[in-house]
Amino acid sequence: MAVSAYDLAQKNFPAMPMPAPYDTVVGDVWPGFQMLIWGPKGAGKSTQTLLMAASLVPHAVTAGGTVMIVAAEEGKGVGVQRRLERVGIPDEVAGHMMIEEWKGMDHLKKSMQENGAKWVVIDSISVVPVASLDLIDYCRSNGIGSLLVAHARKGGWTYKGNSKIGHEVDAVLHCHREEDGQGRYMISTKKNRALDSPPPSMPAPKDVSEISDVPQAEEVMRENPDCSVGEGEEQSAQCKAIMASLRAEGQLNDEFTEEEGEGASAEDIDEAPDPQETDVAAEEEEEEFDVEEGLENLMAMMDKAID
Repeated sequence: MAVSAYDLAQKNFPAMPMPAPYDTVVGDVWPGFQMLIWGPKGAGKSTQTLLMAASLVPHAVTAGGTVMIVAAEEGKGVGVQRRLERVGIPDEVAGHMMIEEWKGMDHLKKSMQENGAKWVVIDSISVVPVASLDLIDYCRSNGIGSLLVAHARKGGWTYKGNSKIGHEVDAVLHCHREEDGQGRYMISTKKNRALDSPPPSMPAPKDVSEISDVPQAEEVMRENPDCSVGEGEEQSAQCKAIMASLRAEGQLNDEFTEEEGEGASAEDIDEAPDPQETDVAAEEEEEEFDVEEGLENLMAMMDKAID
């Protein structure tokens, strides 16, 4: 059934902010958002994938789920363990990041359902090329975001794998190193449906300490009610614990503040305005302005200007 352009413009599609610096190259993401990140060996693809996965944990927890990482190349072994330690992901965040092995598409779908995956990372599609498009369709139809990792072809001009993947996903990111003698790790945007004018490239963060402004669960739930589920209070507490841990370890720049209500001090509650007093004040302000009198004054001013 077709929808008018007006009705489409009035729809409220939930969009969730990514923390800095990823907000500049990714922007806001939505349920079912699909990303591809690729680059040559040693360009930092797996590191950026883990950091992005950690950045998405508050969104996943708010929606009552987890972020699943399919370590298709390394498996659940020491390689992934050391990388998690190197980028400094706190235990509270890592507890919502589920590591899985690749044992086929049917096994992955079952594991995603059992673990409530709201985001899934595949590292890499070189191991699962045939299933990649099937996974994109499955995730998109179920409102699950995905981040697919791909290696670069010889010469580094494009990625290995089905070329259709780049057309199907919502964003394509390229990891590379600057050729300026410093060899800084960089991320550039090759395609992005979430940003009108993404920057050409940006320095890639090395660990969690270089990621800031992670949205709190309360903010995500308030601005995106369609992305959350019923157990808001319990999920809110989980995300508060995650953000509090990050701040306690000096990983975030902003101060952690409790929302009013549960966790607010008695002094804050006493100072909160009375809803009834607020309504009365609003009614008084409305009574002070007479619409008919205002129109008469306006017409008089117009007549005077014409004369």
